[in-house]
Amino acid sequence: MGNQTLAAAVLRDTQARLNKEQVADGSFPLELARTTSMGYSVFVMHAFSVIGELSRRSGADFWAYSGPAGASMRRGMDYLLPYLSGKAAWKHPQIKPFQPETSFGLLWASARRLGCKDCLDVLEKQTNGTFAKSVAVLY
Repeated sequence: MGNQTLAAAVLRDTQARLNKEQVADGSFPLELARTTSMGYSVFVMHAFSVIGELSRRSGADFWAYSGPAGASMRRGMDYLLPYLSGKAAWKHPQIKPFQPETSFGLLWASARRLGCKDCLDVLEKQTNGTFAKSVAVLY
């Protein structure tokens, strides 16, 4: 809608950052080295998801982007989802309990943009079945 040149530059920078920071398994080693690594891993993916939403407004789709080595939003979610769902134990530093609600925005956006049914299932589990009802009110 606004400055398409700026939007394109931000998208290119974001793609470059994703390519640089995400490794083949979908994780972000710089975030895994932190003492609250799960929170930071969710945070970085959430930040990328915000750019993904904004990119759609400029006619691009960062959600569909896949870098030369396969870096992508889908790969990042594939990495995080077993931990967010509780199917796998987080094996990286986490000196305080992870707050599941910090992942709700990322899970909801991933459900919508990546067609991630498992993301919706995790949301329903984490909210004791109230998430769908809440979203129905909003949408």
